[in-house]
Amino acid sequence: MKPCITGEPTQILTKTQSTQNRADKAREAVFFSNILTKINTKEFGA
Repeated sequence: MKPCITGEPTQILTKTQSTQNRADKAREAVFFSNILTKINTKEFGA
């Protein structure tokens, strides 16, 4: 199989997008865990 030049940018783009999605999901997870921590801290007065 010889490399398909036209297909490469698409693969790179897809890789970038999935990385971006993963970063967004991670950011959301941190955001929600921060909210939960705040709620728990308020409830238990820690």
